[in-house]
Amino acid sequence: MIWMLVSLLCGTATAADASEPPSGTGPLVTGLILSGVGAVNLVTAPVCKTGFYYDQVGSVEAQNLCLASSLVIAAGGLGAGIPLTVIGLRQRRAHTAWEADKLTLGAAPRPGGAVAVVSGRW
Repeated sequence: MIWMLVSLLCGTATAADASEPPSGTGPLVTGLILSGVGAVNLVTAPVCKTGFYYDQVGSVEAQNLCLASSLVIAAGGLGAGIPLTVIGLRQRRAHTAWEADKLTLGAAPRPGGAVAVVSGRW
């Protein structure tokens, strides 16, 4: 408990600077999830045209509907996910460059005491 308070007081949880660029975590995570969903649908779409699936549904129309819906979901996931991932990576790169010029203070508990950390670039 006391170490959380020390971490807060040492600046690891400071208020965002007005000039701080976005970290890019949101678009990056969202883009990777959407890309993953799109890729899985794209890879598994051919299953809709197999004999196994035909035995389960019993009609070519159902197979075509399965294939079309899988490809639409794949296109949507990849179409939205890839640009979001690129945006998130660019924002992350800008935030990392901005963060490298800041002074960082922190504290961590260790057996028998604690460690204080100060890092920065001048």
